[in-house]
Amino acid sequence: AYNYILTSIILGVLHMIIPKLNYRNEQFQNTPYPKKNKYLGAMGIFDFRNPNKRKVQTDTIRIQCTPKELRINESLISFPTNYTALRAILGDATRIEPIKNTKNNVYLWDEWGIYCSSPDPEKMLMLLLVIDARYGLGHQPVKNFVGSVRIDGQDIATSLKNVGHERPYMIRSIHKENKQVAIALGWNPRV
Repeated sequence: AYNYILTSIILGVLHMIIPKLNYRNEQFQNTPYPKKNKYLGAMGIFDFRNPNKRKVQTDTIRIQCTPKELRINESLISFPTNYTALRAILGDATRIEPIKNTKNNVYLWDEWGIYCSSPDPEKMLMLLLVIDARYGLGHQPVKNFVGSVRIDGQDIATSLKNVGHERPYMIRSIHKENKQVAIALGWNPRV
């Protein structure tokens, strides 16, 4: 009796839904792809469009460090900086969240994998490029940083050891369990 009732309910629900999924109705005729349907989405479960014609994000973050300056995507930046300057370079932060029991807010650029914590948006001392989201921050970007960081024209992996304390900015590689998890860029208090 239980199986009979359950089968009757399932068939009744399917009977109501199936006509709404019919692609032969007027809504879908003469279109190269089905229009968005609230039951299946734009293309249903599968997307059979040509993957070479799909929009691909080509933007990336490029950081260049020289002995005298620091540039993010060709824009000169100095620390301490402010949210207005960062917004001009990176766009609006995806999320701005308060840190419990402190005056600090966390500014997160989820798409770029960038984190900044500061009590004052006019005095931001450091950016954290999160390479591994398992770093253990209470607030962290959704995606990992995948941009490039070059010091004096060379990749950070080979040139970081040549960076001294005389530069107008600080750059450090942060390791956890012998694995690089983040890169810190910020104010150098020694200069």
